[in-house]
Amino acid sequence: MTETNEQKLDRFFPFRGPCGICGGPDARHRLWDAIQDRYGAAESIEELAKDYDLSAEAIEAVLLRKRGTDIAGRSSHDDASTH
Repeated sequence: MTETNEQKLDRFFPFRGPCGICGGPDARHRLWDAIQDRYGAAESIEELAKDYDLSAEAIEAVLLRKRGTDIAGRSSHDDASTH
């Protein structure tokens, strides 16, 4: 069975609960957004992996994620109580 990208994200980045900054249902989006921002600013997967002490596979899983969504595909900025 092939691992989905969502399963990879869960494996590399264990769920930590809701975001303490925006109140979204998944705090992991803050790190994921930062990685995506830096990649968009022309930093390589290898540089990001080294800086965050992650594997290239973990960085690639983040880059495949639709920005602004949690694992379930909901907006990471939605109120968790509405789901």
